[in-house]
Amino acid sequence: MRTVLVVSTDDEAGGAQRLARSLEKRLEPQFTVLRPGAETVLTISRHGLDAIVVFVTPFWLRQDWSGPGTSLVRATLAWAKKESRTQDVVVALYDPKQELARLVPEQLKDQLTRCPIYGLGDISWEQNASQLAAYLVTHVPATRARPPTTLDVFLCHNSEDKPAVRNIAENLKKMGLKPWLDEVDLRPGFSHQRQLGEEIDRANAAAVFVGDKGMGPWEDEEVEALLAQLVDRDIPVIPVLLERAPPGKPALPVFLRSKTWVDFRVHHPDPYSRLYYGITGVRIDS
Repeated sequence: MRTVLVVSTDDEAGGAQRLARSLEKRLEPQFTVLRPGAETVLTISRHGLDAIVVFVTPFWLRQDWSGPGTSLVRATLAWAKKESRTQDVVVALYDPKQELARLVPEQLKDQLTRCPIYGLGDISWEQNASQLAAYLVTHVPATRARPPTTLDVFLCHNSEDKPAVRNIAENLKKMGLKPWLDEVDLRPGFSHQRQLGEEIDRANAAAVFVGDKGMGPWEDEEVEALLAQLVDRDIPVIPVLLERAPPGKPALPVFLRSKTWVDFRVHHPDPYSRLYYGITGVRIDS
């Protein structure tokens, strides 16, 4: 079964919901249609999607581009570019006055126009959904070679803190996340540095652990590489103070001082909830 996600800005969520409901009726049982909501890039990558429909309307074209309403669409386009999946993102464009070229910033317009564009007509949702469903059935392959699974969080730490970090990694797994820890995930017989680079490249977030022994020698190199990735991919790099970290304000390296940290020396706010939020962008009850 193929899976398609319909996304839009917050402002157009109602229209996208109607489009998703109409598509769902016409695509089942060949497709599973996921409704728009609070999906993050992490959630998008986990679904193993065959296609994403980005719903674009004149109201969205005319809005403030610096506002939060475009975040999900921007995240979707960035994910598609990173994973070389732009041909799998269908821009469902309702643009009767042809405002796309005039109103969209050049960078975002370039991202949109790299994707297949399906023009929605000035007709009912049901008619548009029928025509779009026919397009998806024809253009989305029934089988696909899946890209390598992405990694939720890369764990950087001093070897002296291994027991504490190992315990946190196990608890993150229980929360449904996929952490990378060297003692478990480094493959014997291959270059340590090369594997670190490959894992950092596919990570959606990184946690830098600081205990009573400070930062280890490998950790400095890992963080330097992560910061380069941060510039390119805007991934979160999260300082994490372990339970045995020195009291008071942490003595973080310069490159981490501007980052909001997670503090396991305290129980409120719950450090696991805070760490999960930093990794996924999703709040959970503590």
